[in-house]
Amino acid sequence: MSRYHDDDSIWIDSQKKNGKPWKDEFLNNQFVGIAEYAKEVKPGYLYIACDDIDDVDCTGCRIPYIDEAVQNGAKEIIADPARMSRNIAKISDVPIRRETQLVEKYGEIVSTFYGTPSAEMTMIGITGTNGKSTISHLLWEALNKLGNKTGYIGTLGIKMNDYNEVLYPNTTLFPTHMQKTLKMLLDKNMKTVVMEVTSHRLDNGRMNGTNINIAAVTNLTQDHLNYHGTMEKYGKAKKRILECKGLKTIILNTDDKFCRELIPEIPDHIKIVSVRALSDTPPLTKDFIEFTAHRESISLKVACRSNFGNFSVTSRCLGNFQGCNLAISAAVLHELGYTTPNITKELSGLRNPIGRMDTYVKSGYPTVVIDFAHTPDALKNAIKSVKEAFSRHKVTTIFGCGGGRDKDKRPIMGNIASEYSDDVVITIDNPRFETPKSIINDIIAGITKNNYSTIVDRKKAIQDSINRLEKNGVILLAGKGHENYMEIKGRNISYSDINYLRALGFRRFEQDQPIPDFA
Repeated sequence: MSRYHDDDSIWIDSQKKNGKPWKDEFLNNQFVGIAEYAKEVKPGYLYIACDDIDDVDCTGCRIPYIDEAVQNGAKEIIADPARMSRNIAKISDVPIRRETQLVEKYGEIVSTFYGTPSAEMTMIGITGTNGKSTISHLLWEALNKLGNKTGYIGTLGIKMNDYNEVLYPNTTLFPTHMQKTLKMLLDKNMKTVVMEVTSHRLDNGRMNGTNINIAAVTNLTQDHLNYHGTMEKYGKAKKRILECKGLKTIILNTDDKFCRELIPEIPDHIKIVSVRALSDTPPLTKDFIEFTAHRESISLKVACRSNFGNFSVTSRCLGNFQGCNLAISAAVLHELGYTTPNITKELSGLRNPIGRMDTYVKSGYPTVVIDFAHTPDALKNAIKSVKEAFSRHKVTTIFGCGGGRDKDKRPIMGNIASEYSDDVVITIDNPRFETPKSIINDIIAGITKNNYSTIVDRKKAIQDSINRLEKNGVILLAGKGHENYMEIKGRNISYSDINYLRALGFRRFEQDQPIPDFA
């Protein structure tokens, strides 16, 4: 049993004479490791007893876990006295270090422990509701093709030339995991890192301690309101990308209202590059890229004009909306010093990453496009893109909505699916602790046409749609994308749209395969 002492004098002052907390202890190897999860603590570790947003249903800075950290060998504990349920000064002779506003500071603390790895690399951060994964992955591929050893951190895992693995289940990595990963990439001689930056990461200070040199903002559309509450708060969280240390350039999709309104708030020392579809009106900034995108057979042709010259990209990406993603990628490459011939060559030929407008084919059967779309805007763009690519064929959209998340978007997505698709099948998608029936009913509430059906079992929904459609039909399978699990009542059940299609004999459409029956 831990012994709790109320003697405030035992608190350790975290501030050193040089004004740099923690550095002396870390340089002198006082701690052998650092952890924010008690179960990860080992003898000699520093334990950060910090609140987080991920369903830690307790008060007092993870008080239920401090005993476990001590039992596992914690040498010292950090806590915010304002968040403690009692004025604890010492636990089982393990000292507690006082650190006010710890949620905001602990990213810096962990970064210092690992030697601030992001300061020694070129860091590129992509934020926005949609497009983060595609842009980040395109840049990762292009930069490695250019000989720039580049790492990727995001929804699709952690990637580098000889490494591709999801180390942690939460793609919005906690600071200890983030800094440990950055240190690993630095030790592997990664000169550049491209990372997805979520609103959660920005809002709760997880980006603190991580430098970002070039940032891109794609858009702001409805999502994550279960966490942020309002679109205003969601936008405020996204704006915190401007607070990242080392930020020199920000690239904005100025076809998006949020991005346009962000321009006056950007400090003068940060260069702004605007990206938008070609317009008759003058660009909003002196540095810009304007683009047009159209499909030719299976290729997407993106013609760009910019303040640094004209160029074009021919991509395997499906969907005209990918023109913006490619133009933003081109802007990042230019800011890194690459010429337009480099940009044209290395972006051309790239295709969507796994699970993003990802096409699967089987002779004699409908074509299936898998996409991660789980917001109203993303679902609309995905359906419209499939309709454009397969304009002679009927499109059936299969989708659901996640439980325990923004309920307001469910009827909106139901309406979009029904309006833009020929047929809709509503099914399960990470119901979490909600019943599939209640989620499906919320979706149906927004549908005004009689062109939908409901099949709770996702596999059955897919199999029935494949059997029902003619061979030239097209299915958009939305919501899961790359995910390999279904979250049900606190458990992650093994499930993958991609693996299920492969089990049915479908194969990913690759460059060297026969071209499917595109319109």
